[in-house]
Amino acid sequence: MDQSRRFLLTSINGKLALNARLGLYLAMYPSARLSIILLIASIVVVSLAIAATAVIGQQPGTVSLRPRVTPSSPGVPTVKVTVDRLRVPVGNRVTFTLSPESVVHNSQFRVTLFFGDGSQQEMHQTEVVHLYRSAGDYLYGVLVKPVDPQSGTSQPSRIPDVQLSANPNRIAPGNQVNFTAQLSFRYPSVLYRFVFGDKTDSGWQASPAAMHSYSSEGNYEAFVDIGGGKREPLKRSNRVQIQVMPRQTQPGPVELLVNPSPADVGSQVILKARIDSREPNLRYRFSYGDNSPPTAWQLNPQTAHTYSAAGTYTVQVEVGLMNLRAIGTANRRASRQLEVRPLLPISVSLDANPTRLEPGGSVSFKATANPANRNLSYHFDFGDGSQGRWQTTPQANHTYSKAGNYSVHVDVRLPATRAGARAVSSKPISIEVRTTSYTVDLSVTPPSMMVGLPVFFRATSAPANPQTRYRFSFGDGSAPRAWSARPNATHSYTAAGNYSASVEIAQSSGPSAKPLASSTRQVSVQAIPTPTPARTPTPTPTRTPKPTPKPTPTRTPTPTPTPYPTTSPTPRPTQTPTSGVTPGTSPGGTTTPSPGATNSPSPAGTASSPSPGGMSSPVIAGMSPSPGSSPNETGSASPTPSVLAGFRDNWWKYVIIAAIILFAVYQTAKFFLVPRPKFVPHLDKGVSSVGKEGGPLGFDLQIKLDPDVSKGEYGIETGGAGLIKSERSSNG
Repeated sequence: MDQSRRFLLTSINGKLALNARLGLYLAMYPSARLSIILLIASIVVVSLAIAATAVIGQQPGTVSLRPRVTPSSPGVPTVKVTVDRLRVPVGNRVTFTLSPESVVHNSQFRVTLFFGDGSQQEMHQTEVVHLYRSAGDYLYGVLVKPVDPQSGTSQPSRIPDVQLSANPNRIAPGNQVNFTAQLSFRYPSVLYRFVFGDKTDSGWQASPAAMHSYSSEGNYEAFVDIGGGKREPLKRSNRVQIQVMPRQTQPGPVELLVNPSPADVGSQVILKARIDSREPNLRYRFSYGDNSPPTAWQLNPQTAHTYSAAGTYTVQVEVGLMNLRAIGTANRRASRQLEVRPLLPISVSLDANPTRLEPGGSVSFKATANPANRNLSYHFDFGDGSQGRWQTTPQANHTYSKAGNYSVHVDVRLPATRAGARAVSSKPISIEVRTTSYTVDLSVTPPSMMVGLPVFFRATSAPANPQTRYRFSFGDGSAPRAWSARPNATHSYTAAGNYSASVEIAQSSGPSAKPLASSTRQVSVQAIPTPTPARTPTPTPTRTPKPTPKPTPTRTPTPTPTPYPTTSPTPRPTQTPTSGVTPGTSPGGTTTPSPGATNSPSPAGTASSPSPGGMSSPVIAGMSPSPGSSPNETGSASPTPSVLAGFRDNWWKYVIIAAIILFAVYQTAKFFLVPRPKFVPHLDKGVSSVGKEGGPLGFDLQIKLDPDVSKGEYGIETGGAGLIKSERSSNG
């Protein structure tokens, strides 16, 4: 058995040997007969399928494609070619795609695609379409060759992009679509081939536009190829979707709208057709009823017209349907009566501001027409030889450069489309331009002011004129005020100093204002003085010295002898007391008065101060008596008013501090002086089961309370949960 198995495996190549060995194998293995039968049946089915494929491939009207493998040369990149279908009916297009794109667009290589039917194409794009016109088997392939640098290539290295547009892209069967191709930049000798998506194309042509009609309903994709002189595609455009919708059997009724109605002569009238239809190929033609020709057939359902004469006109619109290149009637039309009214007589008035000004000044003119009409045109004559153009706005500005009197008027008319239109003129107005000597005086109130307080300025101009404008400058670096008709101004200075304030006058405002006169005044701004708080003098204690005056010896006058011997009594010395000074005594204990009741000299190092009665009080050098104190008073410091004021303003703070101190003292005394309860635990052996395992443990807790404490709470802390069951009781 083993030898037969090996023999079968090594000799399976021959057909006759396979049959003989197969019989031997079936004889030796009866259980594998079914598997061998199924294998033979599979081989037969595959053989029949291959034969049928060959027969189908050879059927007339079928194109079969197979790739041809071409080895690439050294140094030349490989290009891969794929097709969208390997088998197509004759007459159908096959799309070939080349990759990579970098090699196809590389100017150093020439890529040639062979379609297998004897035709070939040099490729400059990655996609191309080819049509096989006869059945058969074809081998396609690609050949890549480097470009000879001497001969070069006739094709530029860069190919422009192409964009395709279609109008309209929704049509009915039989209607035309306009196709237009647009290049991203110019390309020499470029050709176009439009592919419409319904198995037709335009062929190669030089025009970038094409028209095509679709005969059946459906959605189509159109694109365009561009090529060179060899009529080979170089690049393909985007794809455009064309929708061909079923044609409506009958469009709905048409309605004509007219705006405005009625209308005035010379005004524009808008005509618009409205129809209930989804047909994309409707066309419109309008008639105005005033002997003017009707419009051509147009896609736009709206038009405009201007009537030059009054009257009643019949306006009409017709709706047609475009079929191929002709427009057939749809038997749809609508008409309306339009009244065109004549214009009322027009009057116009002219206003100017200002009417008196200096040379170089500007005047604003405004025309008012009656009745008002937005289609009017205006022409201003300024009287100085300059004239404006016809304009649609009724305002104008003009600058007069020379002095003089000028007559100004405005003409008004309808647009030139009105036949026989005539202009209407306004009454002239006079503009006086002259040179006037203007003066202005500036007053400042007050001329001297503190920082931050307002200063008032007033300007007085001559001659008085309501057109006079004023501009104030304050000289402190701030921006000047804008031109204003008010001659007053207010300003506050933020820093001390001397400032030059000024005012200018002009006869107009704005950027074109020309100052005619000015005036300047000085303003003195002073800083606000900072008040200095008065210091409370601190009394200096002084000592009242007790000086010991030296006795002043006096000479006793010698009595003058007289002719008659008489005895003259010796005058008694008189002591003149000095306040605070102990009178001196002579060495003999006798008091010696100072001659003439004058003060005796003070000892060295002392000073004398005059006292009432012409006497002097000796004061120690460097000491001075306190004000308001007598010489006998010693210096003492009394509470100053600032301390008393501080206590009076902050008394509540001292009350709070005192309350906190009292509360702290109370809590401290309560902690140390109030008796604390005492307790003594006792082990209750009568109810305890300490000896038993798991038995309870009982305590008697005796608490001794102070007799003054009537109520209290107590408990036991065990340090662990569930160890002791606590019961509370009171023994009175």
